[in-house]
Amino acid sequence: SSTYRFIEQAGSRRSDDHYQLDLNYTQNFYFGANDRYAVQLRADLYNVFDNQTGYDINPYLTSSTYGEPRAYYNPRRLQLMAKFMF
Repeated sequence: SSTYRFIEQAGSRRSDDHYQLDLNYTQNFYFGANDRYAVQLRADLYNVFDNQTGYDINPYLTSSTYGEPRAYYNPRRLQLMAKFMF
């Protein structure tokens, strides 16, 4: 553990603001006698604007990446699903 990180005042090194929009679309298709069965199709789109903001700022002064983010939010991702309901 490095004590250099306590030189700065707490909260003085902050990451950029992060915003994210997620979308979902679900469609049910009914069939069979009295619409007893259904197939559900679903699409989820995460991080629509592909905003990959950095966070977890490196606090170690002796590191070459001091003050830079060590992690980033996930990029845009599409998830598809089909479900049979009975």
